[in-house]
Amino acid sequence: MQELVLTYMNCYNGYVSGAEYQLDCGYIGSYLLKNHVKVLQYIHKNPNRYMEMVKELNEFDCEKYLFYINEYNYYVSKVIINRLREVKPYCLIMIAGPSAEYIGKNHMSQIQVDVCITDEAPYIILQILKGLPYKDIPNLIYRETSNLIMTCKKDYGNQLDSLSFPYSSGFIPVSEIQNVGMLTSSGCYGNCLFCSYKLKGKIFKLHTIDGIIDELKFISKFVKGKDININFLDDCFSVNPERTYELCERLIENKLIFRYWCCTRADLLNEELVSLMAKCNFKEMVIGLETASPRILKALGKLQDTQDPNNYIKHLQHMYNVAMAKGINPYLSINFGLPYEDRIEANQSIEYIKQHNLEKNSSICYMTAFPESKIFDASEKYNVIKEPSPVIMPYRTYYKQYMEEVYYKLTKLGIDTNRVKKVKRNVIDVLAGTFNGKQQEKGISNVFVTHNDISKECIHKWLNINGTVYIETEKLHMKKDYYTDNRKNLKRTVREYDENLERAYEDNIFLPNQIFYFKKNNRIYLQYNDNYTKIPISIPIRELTDKEDYKQLANEAEQYHKTRRIKIKNIGLGIIENACRFTHECSVNQLKRVEISDDNLYCCGNTVPIGTTMLSYHQVLNNIHQLLKSTNQNNKCNTNIPSNSQKFCSCLFVPTCFDKKEFRDYMIEFYYIGEYVKFINEFQKKYNIDEYNEEDILLVKENKQFIVIN
Repeated sequence: MQELVLTYMNCYNGYVSGAEYQLDCGYIGSYLLKNHVKVLQYIHKNPNRYMEMVKELNEFDCEKYLFYINEYNYYVSKVIINRLREVKPYCLIMIAGPSAEYIGKNHMSQIQVDVCITDEAPYIILQILKGLPYKDIPNLIYRETSNLIMTCKKDYGNQLDSLSFPYSSGFIPVSEIQNVGMLTSSGCYGNCLFCSYKLKGKIFKLHTIDGIIDELKFISKFVKGKDININFLDDCFSVNPERTYELCERLIENKLIFRYWCCTRADLLNEELVSLMAKCNFKEMVIGLETASPRILKALGKLQDTQDPNNYIKHLQHMYNVAMAKGINPYLSINFGLPYEDRIEANQSIEYIKQHNLEKNSSICYMTAFPESKIFDASEKYNVIKEPSPVIMPYRTYYKQYMEEVYYKLTKLGIDTNRVKKVKRNVIDVLAGTFNGKQQEKGISNVFVTHNDISKECIHKWLNINGTVYIETEKLHMKKDYYTDNRKNLKRTVREYDENLERAYEDNIFLPNQIFYFKKNNRIYLQYNDNYTKIPISIPIRELTDKEDYKQLANEAEQYHKTRRIKIKNIGLGIIENACRFTHECSVNQLKRVEISDDNLYCCGNTVPIGTTMLSYHQVLNNIHQLLKSTNQNNKCNTNIPSNSQKFCSCLFVPTCFDKKEFRDYMIEFYYIGEYVKFINEFQKKYNIDEYNEEDILLVKENKQFIVIN
């Protein structure tokens, strides 16, 4: 029997990668192992449905659980915790992490936890497991009947070695080092207004140099080499330059040469130290600029009172150049929407990026108010507007109207353009039904619904934890405001999006992504979640409604097959929906996309139900398998036709203008049509057709590369 199960749900920018190892949990686990506690971390990478995770957590022979919660994973953690409470009502559930204190003070009524550990989690958990009365344990918020009790605060010293080490203790497998990273210290002397990880009590927590070297030696027994990434996740890696010198020299002395990464401050770097770091094989570092405006930099609290902001910026650029020259790839962290910032000062940062060619070496963030930061706790003082999201956390931080101009200029520099491209690629795959060999996922990846069906229980039961709900609507109610809740994406309030999330949060359902769409004039227009784009995302769709349309498509495919040439004009007609009919890529038995209408389930855009919302996921899959079996048995294809054409005869849902025999004959005659259709859809995914002339012709090579001819 386990005494404790740890869980950390890893979430970034809306994506849930699963229950994973995490460094703070590693220190909790290694300290408990050191004290002979039977503890493990629940691991489930690339999960399917969150209810499967609840089932697995429930199956542990354990009555005590700890969830590590930050701003980004609160929503999914809350849903899993509350569902776990339903199936295991008498277990003890604790939370720790950066958001634990805020949750304990404000949201214990919404998340079914017994104890919030506000600081020094390894030491506090051990006392809880030993059975000490809660009132005698520091750093706790807990329930006592209808009251919340907060105990006193206590710090347990500055030596990280006393916690043991996550890898050599055996708690985190060494194979995870590239995913999890390691610490040499925690804390930063900075006092930035926006930082929620500021130094508590002005106490730095340090590993001894000997301890770090011993841990790296242990790691090197299992993995080694200059291509093995080790990220030092210190708040400020070179916070003590003399100590950093010693560490680097010891790394070289002991031949512990991995591919290192760190985050630091410009005023803690000099040429000698950067040169030494390069010898250790540091290949990347993040340096905090935050803003190119000296006035804002001074007001942020990043610099000490005696520091001149102009000198800091000048020294930072010099250290950037030195790092580049030494073979270290530096990134500058730059924030927009900072307190006291205006349009002119935001433009200073943009001009700085352009002037120094930093487009590929800037880590751009939109300033976000997180609990425990100064701008969160005293938002009115700093003129910061914040409010909880429909799922409470992360909070939304709102900006002035000039942020639209900032966003536009950043996209012109090529920053934040991949997000829109990724949305378009994914939507084209879904509409085409061609998923390019993506691994089979249990649970439905994409569900098409009407607005009234958004909270259907089957979405809760079936939808993949990173799935998308497509909601057809002709009109959205959007405010002309700008905010972020994840530091990386500028967003706008979409009333329908908020209402759906609010309902899901109240019903204790995890709703991952929403795409609102409508079709007009052979185009589909998309709103992805609440993300802002200056120009609406749209994709052209080629309508194939009758046999003449299919004949024209076949004629084009024949010319392409014979000449390897294709007209931009024809590509511009749009993507081919349900292209899987032509390209051997049937995914119907994986239920990657379904539609819900009046409690009936449909797939592949057909008009025949494959089941109802009352059925289980496995019952619907069984219906699909029976349909496939029946189709294959009744298929009367000529055995002399090529085997690749036989696959086309098994499509469950042929176009409505054909019967099954007619479509089978069509596909046998024009067996090459799949290659043509696939090229059109792939081109629409990868390229901007507006950059080509309508009369251009592409000559396509065997590797699908092409040249433009007239």
